[in-house]
Amino acid sequence: MKVTDTNGCMAVATAVVPNTGAPTVTGTPTNAVCFGTSTGSISLTASGGTGSYRYQWDNGATTQNLTGLQAGIYTVVVTDGGGCRSGASFTLSQPSRIIGDILSLSATCVNGVVVGGSVQVVSVVGGTPGYSYLWSPGNSTATSLTGLAAGTYSLTITDSKGCIGVGQAVVLPAPVCALASLGDYVWYDTNKNGQQDATEVGVAGVTAVLHDAVSGTVVSTTVTDGTGHYLFTNLAPGSYYVVFTAPTGQTFTTANSGPDGTDSDAGVGGQTGVYSLTAGQQDLTVDAGLIPLPASLGDYVWYDTNQNGQQDATEVGVAGVTAVLHDAVSGTVVSTTVTDGTGHYLFTNLNPGSYYVVFTAPAGTTYTTANTGNDATDSDVASLTGLSGSTGVYSLTAGEQNLTVDAGLIPLKACLGDYVWLDTNQNGQQDAGETGVASVTVVLYDATTNAVVSTTLTDGTGDYQFCNLNPGSYYVKFTAPAGTTFTTPNSGNDATDSDVASTTGTMGTTPVVSLTAGENNPTIDAGLVPLKASLGDYVWYDNNKNGQQDANEPPAVGVTVTLYDATTNQPSARW
Repeated sequence: MKVTDTNGCMAVATAVVPNTGAPTVTGTPTNAVCFGTSTGSISLTASGGTGSYRYQWDNGATTQNLTGLQAGIYTVVVTDGGGCRSGASFTLSQPSRIIGDILSLSATCVNGVVVGGSVQVVSVVGGTPGYSYLWSPGNSTATSLTGLAAGTYSLTITDSKGCIGVGQAVVLPAPVCALASLGDYVWYDTNKNGQQDATEVGVAGVTAVLHDAVSGTVVSTTVTDGTGHYLFTNLAPGSYYVVFTAPTGQTFTTANSGPDGTDSDAGVGGQTGVYSLTAGQQDLTVDAGLIPLPASLGDYVWYDTNQNGQQDATEVGVAGVTAVLHDAVSGTVVSTTVTDGTGHYLFTNLNPGSYYVVFTAPAGTTYTTANTGNDATDSDVASLTGLSGSTGVYSLTAGEQNLTVDAGLIPLKACLGDYVWLDTNQNGQQDAGETGVASVTVVLYDATTNAVVSTTLTDGTGDYQFCNLNPGSYYVKFTAPAGTTFTTPNSGNDATDSDVASTTGTMGTTPVVSLTAGENNPTIDAGLVPLKASLGDYVWYDNNKNGQQDANEPPAVGVTVTLYDATTNQPSARW
């Protein structure tokens, strides 16, 4: 350095100024502990330069160290005693915000009861894992709450460093939880039309079981009251069906046959269809009509070949026989049928009550003897009118099946006869003045076996008759009274002639007569004439005139002999 005074005097001096440089700045930042909090800090160190230091932060602070900082970038300028400056920047970070995913379920109505809502922590992000929870109201620390009333629920989430996140969940109120009901009537469907008619009455004591239509489980059981009504109450909205139990001897009428309020809804097994009930609904259309279990009656028409009135092993059924069922009280026809290919018939779907059956026998047949033994195998036709045969009365109870009402058929019986007379003029015909002969023995024979079928006597007018004969071939033997024999046979009209064509002594036999079922042959007659007498016999030469035929006396040949009627004195014959 040069120095000059006022006098112009000058002096020169030399000085050395050392260069100390700017200060050095270092720092230790500490991040914020929780999101959005002022928990960060910076510890600053300055060195070098000259003298003491002054600090100027960009947030206005002039202290060496900063505390209570939020996350961010902080810049500081440090000035030393020599006025030299140095700067530095520090970045503070923070954890992310704590956010909870909360699921809320509203209150609902289950089986008619309000079930509270619920809240549940599904997941948490942010902060430092290791979370705890606190719900308000309630102060519960669980991750989920159930059975909650409608309202707003707040959740405080605290992480492992004590940082807090908050959230809310809203539980909405339940819908209207009104209960439903279902009913209502079980009745006797007297006319079986499937409808509740004015004069038909309810049935008490019938069991009705309500089922959940989804699970099939029993919801409730009741019985009908004294008027036939029932009711299930306090039912949650949902789907249901009812199962009725029919009383003994009853079943259910036809279902769904008309308006739903007055028809029957029970199927064959007593189960209804499914009914869906809404909140507060009352369905009083679920009804059941009862009818008696149907009865039935049958069953067999057969040929009673041996006519013993019983169904024997080798005897067969008769197809196509008409059977008519009558109401035994009114006599009206209930139903008509014909026997099938095996001889069986059956009347079904009958109301309990009293009935009888009328069969029509095929042409040429009638009915065998009734009620001869086991009722299941005998014939039950006890009354005949022409070809019609009526059984006795049968009383059927509900559900009863009577298969014992049978009819045995036999061929219609034939008759054969009919007259024995005295053929006075011996012309072989029954003439006006000729009379019958009583007490003549008549024997009927089977023409195939020659066995005696029957024996009788002519009555006081000379008539006889064999009846109750099976179709077949026969012949008749008459025994002529003493002193008589049989007139000339087959001399004219068969109804008035004599049919005895073969005689042996006093026995007279007719030809074979074939009888069909139901035939009456009144043409088998016998005419009687007196037995013929003879008178004779010898004219000889009585040489010794002793009036005796002696051994050596010869016959007188060629002598004419005349016979006179002693009454008329007229000649009767001449030889």
